[in-house]
Amino acid sequence: MAISNTIGGQLANIDPLNSLRKMFGFLVAALLFLFIAIEINNSILGLVATLLLGLFAFMNVPGLQLYVVELAEKLVPQDITLASSFNIAAFNVGIAIGSTIGAQVTGKLAISYTPLFGAGIVLLAIILIFRENKKKSTSQLEKIMNCED
Repeated sequence: MAISNTIGGQLANIDPLNSLRKMFGFLVAALLFLFIAIEINNSILGLVATLLLGLFAFMNVPGLQLYVVELAEKLVPQDITLASSFNIAAFNVGIAIGSTIGAQVTGKLAISYTPLFGAGIVLLAIILIFRENKKKSTSQLEKIMNCED
């Protein structure tokens, strides 16, 4: 976790949204790798996949936190602390939803399918990041066109 947070923080300092998109992409790859390792019943590949999954799962935390704080600085500078706490609350909601989905998948299908469903959830996150990035680019273009600072 310390390694992934450090790497994620360094990447997020460069460009939070683009870094998050890449980090989530690597997370999808790690989840699919874990699925393959489980399906072929290879414990060494499973161990490597689990290590990669742990690395990429926590790498996004600094970037998400930075992005929320940057947005709060622009939109509600008086409530930066509150915005930061909402971010942590959102992580907890995500954990609860992910646990519920994981339990349903395990109960209805098999535990080996949980990485596939996890990859699907991460793909949804990537779509949201692309959408947010597009919105950000559009608003920057509008500022340039209107000659605003």
